[in-house]
Amino acid sequence: MEILQKIRGVISRLDHALAHSDESRPPVTLLFYEERIAEAIASLRGVLNDPEYSEFDPDQEILECVICSGQIEHKRSPDGEVYWTTGNNAEPIGDGRCCESCNTSVVIPA
Repeated sequence: MEILQKIRGVISRLDHALAHSDESRPPVTLLFYEERIAEAIASLRGVLNDPEYSEFDPDQEILECVICSGQIEHKRSPDGEVYWTTGNNAEPIGDGRCCESCNTSVVIPA
């Protein structure tokens, strides 16, 4: 995957989080989207090879969310080890896998 595709995926995740992070939502929901925005920014820095913030591993496949078309982030343990790379089940909204943000805001409420 080329770097522009990766950057587009991060921008898509940022757009999705920003669209759902208005102040009329409950504080817990707002905090959730603020965290997604922070994660997307950290991921973008990684894609751009900023060693201070890099979370990007070029050897790991990046999957695309079937709902928002953003990247499906790998889940990591507190010590930074990747323990899950395939996202969440997108059913009943769609066939395939979805990102954590769409799972929480779209799939679970359905």
